[in-house]
Amino acid sequence: MPIISQEEVIQEELNAIYELIINKRELVKAELTFLRSNFDRVCSHTPIYDFGNDTDWSNSNEQLHLKLNEYEFYLHLTEIMNDFKDVNERFPEYYEMFVTLDQMMLQLAKKEQYEQAAILKPWVDRIKTVILKNY
Repeated sequence: MPIISQEEVIQEELNAIYELIINKRELVKAELTFLRSNFDRVCSHTPIYDFGNDTDWSNSNEQLHLKLNEYEFYLHLTEIMNDFKDVNERFPEYYEMFVTLDQMMLQLAKKEQYEQAAILKPWVDRIKTVILKNY
């Protein structure tokens, strides 16, 4: 029975988290596409002079804006994680990646960007758990 090193376990679990983030990003992208088509539908049925007073338009606009921000944040998150990946699809500096993401989360909260900090928190917690349980 082969023995798998702790380092290998960490790498496998970090790659699994990375794949979950990619999948979540794609799900958010699909939701964004749906919300965009819904927004277009609402706009085509709202008279130009009534945009400011139409709650359907206002709600659709807000949902689209929030989802777009979420998608852009996931793009940024995957870019950061990609910066820590090597050519073999491993995270050799995973502790530094964790610290970077943790500090980013704290900075977002400090700047009162709570929605983005809330998106990041479960991922930072998962990465932390992977690192701690394997030491």
